[in-house]
Formats: sequence, C-alpha cells, structure tokens
Amino acid sequence: MLNLKDIEEIFIGKFDIQDFKILKKDREYSDRYTEYKKIPLNRDLFLAIKGNIEEKKLVVLKNFLVEFLEKDKLVANLMKKLEVLEREFVNLSTINQFIISSEFEKEVLEKFFLTIGEEFKYAFIKNGKVLINTGIDTNFLKTIKGKLRKTDRLSFRYLSGEVFAIKSNFLSIILFSPNKKIDDFYKELIEVKLFLLRNIFIYLGEYSVDELTGFYSKKKLFIDIKHIKNKIGLILNIRNFNYVNNVFGINFGDKVLKEFTTILRELLPKNKYIYRITGDKFLILFDDFDKAQRFFFLLDKVLQAGINVFHDSTQEFVILNLSVQGVLLRTLTEQYIDNAIVYLKKHHFNGKNLISFEEEILPLLNRDLESLKIVQKAIAKHSIIPAFQKIVGLKEEDYYYEALMRIKLNDKIYNPGQFLEIAKEKGLYPKLSNILLNRALTYAKYLKTKVSINVEISDILRKDFINNIVRTVDGLKLLRENVVFEITESEYMGNYFNEVKEVIFKLKNAGFLIAIDDFGSGYSNFQSLTEIPIDIIKIDGSLIKDITKNKKLKYIVSSIVSMARLLDIKTVAEFVSNEEIYEEVLKLDIDYAQGFFIDKPKFLEDILEEHPELG
Repeated sequence: MLNLKDIEEIFIGKFDIQDFKILKKDREYSDRYTEYKKIPLNRDLFLAIKGNIEEKKLVVLKNFLVEFLEKDKLVANLMKKLEVLEREFVNLSTINQFIISSEFEKEVLEKFFLTIGEEFKYAFIKNGKVLINTGIDTNFLKTIKGKLRKTDRLSFRYLSGEVFAIKSNFLSIILFSPNKKIDDFYKELIEVKLFLLRNIFIYLGEYSVDELTGFYSKKKLFIDIKHIKNKIGLILNIRNFNYVNNVFGINFGDKVLKEFTTILRELLPKNKYIYRITGDKFLILFDDFDKAQRFFFLLDKVLQAGINVFHDSTQEFVILNLSVQGVLLRTLTEQYIDNAIVYLKKHHFNGKNLISFEEEILPLLNRDLESLKIVQKAIAKHSIIPAFQKIVGLKEEDYYYEALMRIKLNDKIYNPGQFLEIAKEKGLYPKLSNILLNRALTYAKYLKTKVSINVEISDILRKDFINNIVRTVDGLKLLRENVVFEITESEYMGNYFNEVKEVIFKLKNAGFLIAIDDFGSGYSNFQSLTEIPIDIIKIDGSLIKDITKNKKLKYIVSSIVSMARLLDIKTVAEFVSNEEIYEEVLKLDIDYAQGFFIDKPKFLEDILEEHPELG
C-alpha cells in the first residue's frame, strides 16, 4: 500500500522533528542511526526520530503509527482479495461496500481519537455529506462546510476554545475543542490522518471510487452492470467543459466538477448508482426511461440558471451557465457505454441535448461496422480503384483528370462518403491511399494527359514518399510535369507547416505540380500562397455551388481569382453542377471547371471506350 518513504516525508518538519525514519530491524540500521531515539513499532519495524519532542507526544505518535500500520496492512490484504475476486462481482461488491462504508470510517476515526486521548468534538464529511458528528452544532457545522468551499484549511477561536477544519479532495475533518486552544501538534496529526485516510480511499478508488468526486468509478460500473437488471442508463456530458479548463485553468475545472457533483447529490439524494466515467462524463442509473428524461431536463435547467464557483486567484465567485448533453441507454454493456461516449464527441445529432443510444447512435454504429468491413475487404483484395473526372479548360481547349477513390467489391461501387471517415478513424486510410496512388499512376499512362491525385498531409510526410513516387513515375515512363498532387489544407498542415513546405519544395524541384484543394474552406489561408510553390488553386465547392444565389460568395471567389492571377496560379472551380453555375464561372475568369455538368467520374475502361484513340 503506502510507501514508507511517503510516510516519512509527511512527518519531517512537523512536531519539532528534524528527521524521521521507519526502519526494518537489522544490525546495519541499528549501527547507523546512533543519534536517533529508537522506538519499536512492531516485530519488523522501529521508529527512529531525531529532534526534541515531548515524551507524551512521542507516545501518541507511536500509538498513531502502530494503529495506522495495522490498518494499512489490513487494507493491503483486502485489496489483494479484491483483485482475486474481481470477476466474482457479487462477492466483490459486498466486500467493497464494507470497505468504504461509514462503519469502516467510524471505526478508524474512533480509534484514532482514543489514541489522541483529548476531549475533542469532531465531524467527518465525505462528498459533502456528514457521516460522523460527535456533538458539533448542526447549523455551525453547515457554516464551516461553506467556508471550506473557499479554502482547504482553516482555524479560528470559537467561544472558549478553537475550531480546526481541513479538507482533502472529497474528505473533510472538522475538530472542535470547546474549552481550550488546539495544540498545533494535534492539528498536524489530524492533517496527516486525513492524508492517510484519503490515500486509502485512492487505492480503493482504483477499484471503485473516483478520487475527485467520490462517485463510483467506471471500473465499478462495468462490474455492477453485470448483475444490476432493469435499469436505464443516462450518460451526462458537460458541454464546452474544455473551454472552462482553457480559460480558468484545470484546478478551477476540478472545482466546477465538484460543484456539479454536489448538484447531482442534491437532486438525487437517494440514488446509489452514480458513476464518473471519465473527465466531465458521468453515468446515472434510473428505474425507468421517464424518470431519466425528467431528471435530465431538471438538471439542465438548474445548470443554465448558473452555478457559483470560487476562483482562488481572484478570490471571487465566478458564475457559470452550463448545459449538458445526454444519452439514454436501455441496454447496459461496456461496449455500448464506450460507443456512446465516442459518438457524443463525433456527432452533433442536429443540436439535440438528449438522444437515445438505441435509436440514434446504434444505427450509426452498425453503419460504421459495415463500412469498416468494406474497407478491410478492399485492402485485403486490393479493390481500391480510381474513377477519373475531367477538369476542363475554360480559356483554352485543354483538359486533365482527377483520380477519385472508389472501392469495387462484388460488382458494387462504394463512394468515399461511404467509407472514408471510418478508414481514417481506424488508421486504415494510408493503406487505401497507397493502393489508389499506385493504381492511378499505372492507369495515367493510358490517358496521355495530366492526372491529379489527392494526397493527405500524412501521406507526403512519410519519409519514403518522394523516393517511392519518383521511382514509380519514372518506372512507368510518365512525365513528372503530368502528375499533380492535390493537398487539402487542414489543422494538421498548420501544425506541421515547415515540414510540409520542405516536402512540397522537393516535389516541385523533382518536376511535379502542386495543387491546393478546397481553397476557401475552413482551414485554408493565404500563408501557403506566399510561402509554398503552388501551381493550381481548386476553389472549394461550398463557394461555387451557391454562387448564383449569393452575391457575397461571388465577391469572395472573384477576389481569390484576382489574387491567383497576380501570383501566376491557375484556378479550378469545383462543384459546377449546372449550366447556370457554369456561366457564372465563365464570367469570373476562372481557368478550369470541374463538376457533374462538365463530366461525371468514369472508370478507365469507359474512358478508353469513348476515346479509342487513347488505346
């Protein structure tokens, strides 16, 4: 359990102790610590102290350590049993409930205060709930609890005596001496006791209790759901919690979680099934669907009204208006719970605050599983093929092709929208991209014109990318100036701009052409135009598809075209889907157009059939 060195560090500097050692009984240590007072603790250990400490306090200290070492050994043995019994969840939960019950705490603290031998009134608080109170006035106790929201330690004179209170995460001890001042020795002893008690709970928390909130852990949830029947799960996610951490700091974020915890306990005082899954995500079990729904909307209303959280730096309360997003689960399994958390991050669900896992997430999960199977089969069978879409010159009678990724399995064609997202999520996209790249280059020699191929930033940053491309292109006897690499700007490019820039310069020096795809979309910026040697800008389809309906889009596109012309960069309009858009693109003096109105994507055999001269 606790390392003996950790215990030593707690005591050094306290109680007028210069040095403090807990040593094993052997000749070497006996000979080394000749200047220390030596006090036996048990058969194996003795206490070595250097410093001036009163004999009475020394006896109290010894008794305290003897009691703690016995308790620590008991907990260590119980923890070993918990590990052995982990799969036998019924017995496990019974043992666990005993360990963290108030009876256990009461026994520990009663023995502790008997060891001290002083007449103190005390209260023990866990997760904001008073579990033990030996005579402190209830209203006065409530006042002290309020003060502990601002600080972790306080001490003040009260009546003829003194109050000392200390907090460590979700545990607090309040000490009241009615008739005299509390000796600093006992304050420090209480601090050590709370630290040790908290650490016992942390070790237990690896199994069942979350350290910050005091709620049950994810590990215990997965044990519980194996034997708890007929319950509805409600997963709660605090919206924009990252914003709180980023603006106010992680320590303040932890305080927000504690306030959130307090609200949950106040709204659900009798619910024993509240779990902290991870970060700002919690799960609560309810008896039925309607109760879970009603609670969710009540909680959201309370949070939006605002909560007060004390900020240590400003010494003021900050009012936060929070909201939550929830997922209801009728079926409670580890996989479903994990999937619900993942899909909460991935999808917005049309702005809904509360969704049903079975009705809204499960269909997406099944769809993604099918898509994953398609990707895995396609990689195994090398069934990734290019479809070529013509990009036509608007000023000169020339054209070239873009190679678009398709999967062909059992005579069925799959478009990127059906598989690309899951391929990237599962780390399979590089394999798809590599197969497509080699196949597109192989087919390009039949087209006898330029071919543009999409590559990800992660593709071109591979160490062997340039060497492999040069070897493949030269081996196929293709002209390097007929190979265009389309790169989509992204957040990833911004993070590795210098590395990307270096690779693009090498590609240009090797004789290849460079295009920036989706220019004008979310992450694109003008830095790339000034620092990277670009040949072609492909104007994002979101700017083109509504250009006949929105004058502002027309102005934006016009400015991009003007700038490109000044920089001697060719422009391509994507998503030219009808004649009206085509005519508008012509007026804007764009160099090339691409879209279904110009040409639909076709496989190589279809192109060769239309143009026998290429064969």
